[in-house]
Amino acid sequence: MKKPLLLVPVVCLIVTAGCGDTPESKRAREKVRDAGKATGEAWRAERDEYRKKVETDLDKLDDRLDEMKKRAKEAKDDTKVRMQRRIDELEKQRDRARAKLKDLKANSKDAWEDAKKSVGNAVDNLKDAFKKAKDDFK
Repeated sequence: MKKPLLLVPVVCLIVTAGCGDTPESKRAREKVRDAGKATGEAWRAERDEYRKKVETDLDKLDDRLDEMKKRAKEAKDDTKVRMQRRIDELEKQRDRARAKLKDLKANSKDAWEDAKKSVGNAVDNLKDAFKKAKDDFK
């Protein structure tokens, strides 16, 4: 649905290009400009909303990581070592996800879509890793 909306300004521009500088063509150009502006504002709002959601998810995972660290301190011998290795892995994944989150500040819509997919995958992988770690240390 979004792609056809992006084509509206282009089609209007093409249709009005051959019309000369009439009042109608001026209004059409204004509508095209306004539509482009609205489209840009919409994807920026979507990007900001998604970024906030991911930040919230990462903050929750940080809380779980803190809990895991507390449990690791109380663990004995081999379990403690295994938990610490897992914590180190989770911290690295979390850091990669946070780094990718910074990519969501990309200025073009295409770059943002690519970054969104990358961040989504990184967060999903991190969540899966937390589930596995939790299952391992029940």
